[in-house]
Amino acid sequence: MDKTQFEYWLKQNYPSITDGQIGQFEQYKLLLETWNKSINLMSRADGLDIYEKHFVDSLLFPLEPARQRGSLIDLGTGAGFPGIPLKIMYPDLTLYLLEPTSKRAHFLERVVATLGFTKTRVVNERAEVYASFSREMFDVLTARAVAHLNMLLELGAPLVKPGGLLLAYKGKEAEQEAIDASFAAKVLALQQSGHQIAVLPYLGHQRHLLVYQKIAATAPKYPRPFPEIKRKPL
Repeated sequence: MDKTQFEYWLKQNYPSITDGQIGQFEQYKLLLETWNKSINLMSRADGLDIYEKHFVDSLLFPLEPARQRGSLIDLGTGAGFPGIPLKIMYPDLTLYLLEPTSKRAHFLERVVATLGFTKTRVVNERAEVYASFSREMFDVLTARAVAHLNMLLELGAPLVKPGGLLLAYKGKEAEQEAIDASFAAKVLALQQSGHQIAVLPYLGHQRHLLVYQKIAATAPKYPRPFPEIKRKPL
């Protein structure tokens, strides 16, 4: 996908997009390409098509209107996906970018400053540690290609307010992961409330969004230390 195709896709799917927002995507792309030469932000193959593999992939599933002005934490955001594209499209979001790797967190801080974001914070911390002092603070949690779903739910659920949403961006194994994570969801006070499917327009790859609603407070013993989560997932 080239720049012209990307702009066409944006205008078809987000008709109210402004020239300023399109310009922010171009600034972000330039930063990604520049910094990727020195730190590992994207794989070499994925980096060849930032527009579709990262920008469009992050925007295939629009946020519902009730969540567009709330607080969103992007867990394991890496180079900023899907959090930064969502912030460009929904500038009223209060965005937290949670990234444990210091070099990537530094890159994200540069992106936030360059794009002129307000109400945005980069948090250089592991999810299970951050949950110990930021418990149930967020209206929405997003996570794209972070971990197997039963592990992701344990890391993410404690950060979401009762009544909030956890949005897991998944590939072709999404249905099986949801089955495997059904016990974890129940234990963590999550209820699956949606499963959306979309296709990348040029590559044709299928993408899934698994939607979980937080129906009550998560038990204080979760999340467990990460080595325990990894050794014995729920």
